[in-house]
Amino acid sequence: MLCIFYGRLTATGLLRTSNVGVKVLSTEMHRQVPGEISVETVIDESNKKRCITRFRRMPSIRIKPGEIPRKQAAVLVPLCIVDNRISLLYTLRSSSMTKNAGQVSFPGGMMDPTDQDLIHTALRETQEELGIDKENIDVWCTGNFIGTWDKKMGVMPVLGYIGEVDVTKLKKNPDEVEEAFAVSLQDLCEPQNARYTKFIRGYCMPVYIARGHKIWGLTAIITHLVLSALLQERYTSDPGLLFRLFTKVKL
Repeated sequence: MLCIFYGRLTATGLLRTSNVGVKVLSTEMHRQVPGEISVETVIDESNKKRCITRFRRMPSIRIKPGEIPRKQAAVLVPLCIVDNRISLLYTLRSSSMTKNAGQVSFPGGMMDPTDQDLIHTALRETQEELGIDKENIDVWCTGNFIGTWDKKMGVMPVLGYIGEVDVTKLKKNPDEVEEAFAVSLQDLCEPQNARYTKFIRGYCMPVYIARGHKIWGLTAIITHLVLSALLQERYTSDPGLLFRLFTKVKL
């Protein structure tokens, strides 16, 4: 399981790192999506092709374009159908873990020497954490690396469609996963759920409030990129807005 964050989010909505205090603020950059986001609209073959093209063009973050990180990891972003709603599947890191216990993440982890590639890493970790077999995952594409805060590791997001899911029947690994939950794309797009943190150093990062959880850090960055690629202008007219102050690449 891979889980990377940049501080601790308290009940008062204040994010604190060693020397940065950040308030969670509402934002108007996300559009109020008219009507329900249907399953058919998202997984339609033409939208899938547009999403793949757009996702591949998303910038590397904290890593120079073309740079290959020495340490590499991957996460699967599981696109799924839950209760007839097109959704993303998240995990809550087990409270028994020694690091970042109880934090929201996507299934994933460090690349093993035996992994064929980073797609293999993401699929292997997903099976280990949630019992989802790789044969049941339709991998759409990979994105570009996102560097960790210290820039010592690059994380590659792998977007995959896993079809209809009954979250209660997933075979969670209790040593790694305390909870698995899905959030519909509709809910992720609602302005009251889509927030951002503005750091005093001058850059912004997305935050999502969903199902009683705060989705932030690396997981929120990937969520923002995926929503921008999947829904395009229905999600936001300016997907690069949150990152403009700490990446020079315009989406």
